[in-house]
Amino acid sequence: MSEAEATVPLAGTTQTSPGPVATGGPAAPAHAPRRGPLLAALVALRPRQWIKNLLVIAAAGAAGSLGHDDVPVRIGLTFVAFCMLASGIYLINDVRDAAEDRLHPYKRFRPVAAGELTPRAAEALGVSLMVGGICLCAAIRPLLTAVGAGYVALTLSYTLVWRHLLLFDIFAIAGGFVLRAVAGGVAPPVTLSRWFVLVVIGAAVFVAAGKRHAELRTLTLTRVAGRRRVLRATPSCACG
Repeated sequence: MSEAEATVPLAGTTQTSPGPVATGGPAAPAHAPRRGPLLAALVALRPRQWIKNLLVIAAAGAAGSLGHDDVPVRIGLTFVAFCMLASGIYLINDVRDAAEDRLHPYKRFRPVAAGELTPRAAEALGVSLMVGGICLCAAIRPLLTAVGAGYVALTLSYTLVWRHLLLFDIFAIAGGFVLRAVAGGVAPPVTLSRWFVLVVIGAAVFVAAGKRHAELRTLTLTRVAGRRRVLRATPSCACG
């Protein structure tokens, strides 16, 4: 039953205590909001995903320079900057995918899709975080600004284009991991060896492919109809 059909009372029945009506943006799921604006905003930042940004430690760790001079401070600030950039992009992505997320068994509980955070508020917070993250990159080292901007450009273009193209979506996700590792080398700065970059690229592609495989398997087993376009183009037998 669709959301629109769920609001129409059946013949011979009475309609009691109608739920709140959205005044702007996409319609919210049938369940009432469970989180206030501040908690919803915090959840939308996806702090559990910040662990991915620990990859900025890899280059300095591989070079054995984590304890040298101001390297720990620069790496720590780079971690904060990329957490800000990532959370800002998550918010923009959630606004764009709200209607699609409502068809997903788990993503429908994201604050924007659930109607707990308005699209306008999510966009304003997302842009503010991205601008703040780029400014922090510039304060750490000017060259790091280019890496941060490249990360934002790649991930936003992934939201708009690459996520709909088979294989390109995997390469785009992998590129985000690689740029995190590069940022960790640029910030101190630390020399990035050819082997280090090759290992990071290989591991990033493996992780990105595994992420897509797990998502396809979940949606296939739960028989969800609202797959994203790139997953609809993937044979169901690929999930094994």
